[in-house]
Amino acid sequence: MAAAAVEGLQITCDQARDILEQAKQSSELALKARDDARETVRQMKEIVEVREAAIKQVQDCVNRKNSFDDQWAEFQRKFDNLGKLAFEKLSGMLSAGTGTSNLRPAELISEKRVAQVLRKSRRVLVLTGAGISSESGVPTFRGSDGYWTVGSENYRPQELATWEKFNEMPEVARVLIEFSVGCFAAVSQGGEWT
Repeated sequence: MAAAAVEGLQITCDQARDILEQAKQSSELALKARDDARETVRQMKEIVEVREAAIKQVQDCVNRKNSFDDQWAEFQRKFDNLGKLAFEKLSGMLSAGTGTSNLRPAELISEKRVAQVLRKSRRVLVLTGAGISSESGVPTFRGSDGYWTVGSENYRPQELATWEKFNEMPEVARVLIEFSVGCFAAVSQGGEWT
């Protein structure tokens, strides 16, 4: 048996082979651990990317919702301005022929004078408020007992007034439409609107 001296130790060739084999196995395990660590880091990077993409999607949804709210508020503001402009334009047109911008109060105009003006007019446009229907016996849509305020047993009209719900529940949407048409039919007399 051949022996080698290493710092006062003697080992056999078989022992040296065993030590080398163990070192080789340790080296292979270390390489595998390094590769596993690299794979884990790669997977963690993918997870971080997926997480960041999900966070971006959530943020985009929040931004779209905020953007929609802003757009809706802008639409309401513009619609209100449009109504004010229309009122001002109509007021200006009504006072244009009188030479003055001050209109006479309605209480000062007799019913006889109104009837004369209407008889001579070729076209008449009457603008009324929402209260005219309740005074005429027509159920209101937004009044305290109206369908829009009270809703149905199962749904509020605000929930149903979307294309999504119309496509999802056309029979309920039909009831809403029939209710609205019924209100219009109640004020119609022989095809002439009153």
